[in-house]
Amino acid sequence: MTDILSDVLSAIRFEGSLYFKVCAGAPWVSTNPSMREIGRIVMPSSAHVIPFHIMLSGEAWVWPEDQDSEPLAFASGDILIVPGGSRHMIASSRQPRTRPSIDTHPYSEAAKRLMPFNLVEIGEMGAQSTFVCGYLGCDDGPFNPLWSALPPMMIVRPAESRRVLIQSLIEAALDESMSDLDGSVTIMAKLSELMFVEAVRRYIHEQPPDAKGWLAGVRDARVGQALRLIHREPQKDWTLADLASQAGTSRSVLAERFLAFTNETPGSYLARWRMQLACRMLESGRASIEEAAMAVGYKSDAAFKRAFKKVLGVPPGQWRTSRAPK
Repeated sequence: MTDILSDVLSAIRFEGSLYFKVCAGAPWVSTNPSMREIGRIVMPSSAHVIPFHIMLSGEAWVWPEDQDSEPLAFASGDILIVPGGSRHMIASSRQPRTRPSIDTHPYSEAAKRLMPFNLVEIGEMGAQSTFVCGYLGCDDGPFNPLWSALPPMMIVRPAESRRVLIQSLIEAALDESMSDLDGSVTIMAKLSELMFVEAVRRYIHEQPPDAKGWLAGVRDARVGQALRLIHREPQKDWTLADLASQAGTSRSVLAERFLAFTNETPGSYLARWRMQLACRMLESGRASIEEAAMAVGYKSDAAFKRAFKKVLGVPPGQWRTSRAPK
């Protein structure tokens, strides 16, 4: 399952960034703006931005944008990810006395720095909690099966060995960031990415047996094998019969299960995944339209252009021009 996840993260230009270490003394409240408000500030090169928090020590409570909902417990070792990018609040109490207004100024100031890492102290002199805040950025299209498969907000607790490793590495990176050593930004970014992959792997593992969606499909024996085949050789002219044979099932069973998990047919999934790969090649300038077409399995420019327009609504040349740096 990890290979499919790695394929998707690579194709959507996934990257991470660590911004803040927060030292909080109870009582305290941290209000966090939506990515509509600060996404372009903290990760200007990413179309889709996801905030995350890792509790290094202590405990807290978390609310989504709808603060009338029940808070979620957020304890040491937990990873909070907000795939929907909505506003959220973290506090030391289930019933905080105040709810500060959103302030985007600290994010703008942090983004101006070469090393956008800030130490923030909030609250008073009560029980102490320490957590780090960062962001994950990626492309939002043309085909990103991962984001739609994740909930608006998720709290994941990695296995003990992974939790200790992630915490130790992040604390070491934070210590290093206070020095003048080169590479600190890269280290923290890669740790952010490692954290996210571990959290999603854990989330997949914790899905109930009757769960549906792309992530549950990755875990399913038959659908997962079909997905792996498509991702391993997207340029191959996969038929339903080919996929079913290698997945060890019948065409009708695979077609039914694939649709139930992903809400589309294997052929539709293959076509959209090919367009995701082709778009990255065209946007990067690594390939001409003809080369991109051949790389993802189309034997003629005409067939590729028809498929591209069907998925993205515009011809590949027009799409590439629209993505060129201004």
